[in-house]
Amino acid sequence: MRDLTIRELCQRYQELENQFTEYQPAKSREHFVISVYDDFSPIIHKILNNKVRPFAPDMSFDIRILSHEYTTELENGNIDIAVMSESYTGAHLQGNLFAEVKNLYLLGNRKHPFLQDNVQVTLEDLFKYPYYEMDNFCDLPEPLIVSAARRRNQDCVIAGSTGSLASLACVLLDMPYYSISCNLFTTDYIASFPNLIYRKLPLEISQTLLSEINTNRDIGHYVVVSDLNKSQARDWLKEVLIRELKSEWNRGRCK
Repeated sequence: MRDLTIRELCQRYQELENQFTEYQPAKSREHFVISVYDDFSPIIHKILNNKVRPFAPDMSFDIRILSHEYTTELENGNIDIAVMSESYTGAHLQGNLFAEVKNLYLLGNRKHPFLQDNVQVTLEDLFKYPYYEMDNFCDLPEPLIVSAARRRNQDCVIAGSTGSLASLACVLLDMPYYSISCNLFTTDYIASFPNLIYRKLPLEISQTLLSEINTNRDIGHYVVVSDLNKSQARDWLKEVLIRELKSEWNRGRCK
């Protein structure tokens, strides 16, 4: 039998302890690193403040914006929990889907031509205006609108991209660009600016664009953890996040 590493011994001890002790959040003093796409940051802070801290007042958090190196950081245990979209890769990673994506949303200035009331937007209309990408560091080779345009032998102007939701809002306020989001929580942020607006894309267009994604997983948003750093506190926190994210997503869908 091979010798066990210190990490493996600690993990086995933790698993045994978890089996025979009842977890009490109120006594927890653990610290967790939670990495999220920027457009999930506001809702994660809301859930931590309203649904976690009242039950675990001494639990602490470091909320980080996901970077391109998230897979390695998750696998190495430097990130405890990640909230992300569409897909994930890497050994020892487990994802729990909390929101399936079926609709896409147009984001832009209220003065934008196809964000006016009663304007019927076609896919070809989208190709005619400069597009600004919210870059979530996912594994898509290019924006969905670009893939759709290329498939139809048409051009689509990409004005730029950003990983910051605040930067995206500033660009849309100042420039005649539009963006597309698959995240219902992003629409809440955009709607907080008086001069910005969002519109749900016609389902046919949403389905056409989403069909450009080639993945073996359901297209949606996930809470992702690794096999490392297992603990009762981590598992409790993960379940609270999944439950509350589902609840907030369904509440937004009913607006």
